[in-house]
Amino acid sequence: MMKPSAEYTAFDNLVSRVIAVPREELKRREAEYQRERQARPFRPGPKKGSKRKRMATSG
Repeated sequence: MMKPSAEYTAFDNLVSRVIAVPREELKRREAEYQRERQARPFRPGPKKGSKRKRMATSG
């Protein structure tokens, strides 16, 4: 058999490391990231929880 390429070996190792992380840990990390993201004062776009209604334009 042929020896796998270095690129394939690196990819395979990376996938194995990602799969090894438990789902609960991924959820915890995502929740922590979302809390940090919401705390940033100067971020573009609509803010979560703000439901500003557009004024109806006549004309």
